[in-house]
Amino acid sequence: MSKLPQKYDNLKVAVSVLTGIAVFLIAVSGFSLTLRIAVSIVVVIAGAVILKYVFASDAASTGEAPEPNDLEDRQLFVDELETLEEAAVYFAASMEPEEMLRLVAARLSKGGVKGVEFYLVDVKDGLSRVGPQADGEYRPLKHLAFKAFTNAAFVHEDAGRTGLFEAAMPLQRGTEILAVIAVAHSKEINEEDLRAVVTRIEPLIANSISFATSVTNALKDSLTGLPNERAMHLILENQVAESERFGPDRPLSTVALDISSFEAINRKFGHSTGDRLLEFVAERITDQLRKMDFVARIKNDEFLMILPKAGKEDAESVVQRIKADFEVVPFEQPGTQNLTVKLNHGTATFGDDADSAPELLQTAKERKQVGKGRDKGSVIKFPGSQDS
Repeated sequence: MSKLPQKYDNLKVAVSVLTGIAVFLIAVSGFSLTLRIAVSIVVVIAGAVILKYVFASDAASTGEAPEPNDLEDRQLFVDELETLEEAAVYFAASMEPEEMLRLVAARLSKGGVKGVEFYLVDVKDGLSRVGPQADGEYRPLKHLAFKAFTNAAFVHEDAGRTGLFEAAMPLQRGTEILAVIAVAHSKEINEEDLRAVVTRIEPLIANSISFATSVTNALKDSLTGLPNERAMHLILENQVAESERFGPDRPLSTVALDISSFEAINRKFGHSTGDRLLEFVAERITDQLRKMDFVARIKNDEFLMILPKAGKEDAESVVQRIKADFEVVPFEQPGTQNLTVKLNHGTATFGDDADSAPELLQTAKERKQVGKGRDKGSVIKFPGSQDS
């Protein structure tokens, strides 16, 4: 931009000063209050009109129009921002973060935007669990998103071999980085452009994460981190529906488990030890299962395993593998002898033993109780105990 002509600078100062002096003199004059207010208003309006004329003359005298790039930059993401305003109404706080970001990416991928990529950050594991949710014909360089995350700041690169400009910026809640957006555009992207987008997305992602957290907490056992009884019922109903759909080609088994002598352990070593034992058992069971399997803590020391695509023999094989693991890996007791965990169990297979989710669950529990009565070897031996 060129320097403003000196005469217009002087005029602006003069008009501003004279208007102020005039208003002051009127205020201290001997006129009536009503007249002083009326005259002051007239003077202020007159000063404003004169200043407007001076500014207009000043702009015309420079003979300069905004540079084309400046106009283009101000138009960047305009349409996309409008779609995000609309999206905020629909997204609200009722979507999972991944799904929400995928829809946002789709809405942003229009016009000059050639690619949008989101990286959702796992707070506990940092970038190790960042997953891209991308849309558009071009996917921006991933290293730019990582750089934005590391620096917690806007980063950009000029057009290279692709002919596209790239930029990335973190989405934050306070100082916490929730996600990173990376964008490729046919026009240069400055920080102000991308921040206008980010400020609209940040409330969406923050609300979405809060929603997902509340849902997760409602379905998770706070002690072990496993799904709770409510989640188990939802999972079991879903798995039964799948088995009904595919018939014998998709068997389904459930296994009810509890810890032998758990109440005695609580009495002898205290509830803190009992809690540690529950965490230990949950971890060891989970480690022995396939990715498609589920284990939930129902209540107290009771667990339920849901084994998709597993018939009777498969379920028994899983149980024996878990029991063998506990024989090898004892529960450590600081200051005393370690305990070898013993489990009681009962299995039930859909179609053979039950025709519905409630029946499947009930049958597994009943068989576990029957097994407890006849399996004398399932009792944990305490250090120095003579009890069987």
